[in-house]
Amino acid sequence: MDTKKTKRTALFRYLYIGLTIIVILLIGLLDPNFEGMIVALETLNPTWFCISFFVLFMYWLTDAFLIQHISSYMYGKYSVAKSLKIGLIGLYYGALTPSATGGQPMQVVYMRRDGIGTGTATGIIGVKLVVYQASLCAISIVFLILSGAWYYASYNQVFWLTLIGLVVNIALVAIISLSLFNRKFINKCGFGIIRLLEKIRILKSEEKAEKMRASFTQTMNEFHESMSYIVKHKFKVFVSFLISVINLLFLFAIPYCIYRAMGFSEHSLCFLLPLQTFLYLAVSFIPTPGSSGASEGGFYLFYGNIFPGENLFVSMLLWRFLTYYAILFVGSGIVLVEEIRDGKRKKRLKEK
Repeated sequence: MDTKKTKRTALFRYLYIGLTIIVILLIGLLDPNFEGMIVALETLNPTWFCISFFVLFMYWLTDAFLIQHISSYMYGKYSVAKSLKIGLIGLYYGALTPSATGGQPMQVVYMRRDGIGTGTATGIIGVKLVVYQASLCAISIVFLILSGAWYYASYNQVFWLTLIGLVVNIALVAIISLSLFNRKFINKCGFGIIRLLEKIRILKSEEKAEKMRASFTQTMNEFHESMSYIVKHKFKVFVSFLISVINLLFLFAIPYCIYRAMGFSEHSLCFLLPLQTFLYLAVSFIPTPGSSGASEGGFYLFYGNIFPGENLFVSMLLWRFLTYYAILFVGSGIVLVEEIRDGKRKKRLKEK
């Protein structure tokens, strides 16, 4: 029954992604400026277009450096190639699941195949999650201090969505931190919320509530273990934090590269970096695979005045291809190869 449910869930995800692609293409085909879009694609600056791909690769590579660096003080020597594989697998499964919740568990699974114990792998990925959340919050706060007033005046309606996204991320960092210093309080709050969900009939059976309690307890234990490593390796974790900041800045720089590829130069990188950070925060808590739908709509809202006319749709299409669909293509290839290798390994073990 679980296998059937898993297959249905996977099928729904792929159908959803396929539907978003069809909707995006239909929007473009039905746009009265369609011919202008073709011209915009034909006149792309090849240098900046190549730079866009380079920046995407650097985003993937710095993610690998982050995994390798955390592994170095929590496990031992772990190659860049393996770290890149684990990073891309995490991004791939994160793109397939609501709020990117499937990325970390699958990274643990594949790290186990590389010979890393479950506890250590969970700790590595847990520390990476904490470092990622902290770096995202730090970048967002800095950009809000520097550009918040302008952003509020120019994008008043979506400003509050960005603020909610920031609060959610700060709350997650706070919860993870409290899991080290006050586990009883966190467990009490978590179980209280689960009881409330039971009372209002969102959780309709005791079995589901118990499963959620067990999952919550396991997650808090993992966070506690991760925070213990952070306290033990403060300086090394700070270096990990800096790598994570660089990693996110590469991601947020992609729209600027597309902007230059489209032939525009009025706005600087320093102007577009905060804008992309705010967009990322605004859609980060939308519970769809890869924030599909919200990301495309958000791009139109945030960049409507940046990319004129038919250039807006083309820019959005290029951005989503680089930041979302590219990882689906690359990640699916890596997962396929890994599954074939694992199948052969299991077959050899059976023969022995």
